[in-house]
Amino acid sequence: MKVSSYIIFKQFCESWKQRDEVEDTEQLMVGGKTGQSWIELWCSRIMAYSPG
Repeated sequence: MKVSSYIIFKQFCESWKQRDEVEDTEQLMVGGKTGQSWIELWCSRIMAYSPG
């Protein structure tokens, strides 16, 4: 993975987490849990990864 794309992904994950915390749980239920858990899993991998 390129460092530049890692930074972009990390920024996306950080902004997604902030948006997720603000959003109502009601909206998340309408959107479905599968997409949310996929992003959570993916973001946890991105956050754990350190380029170098």
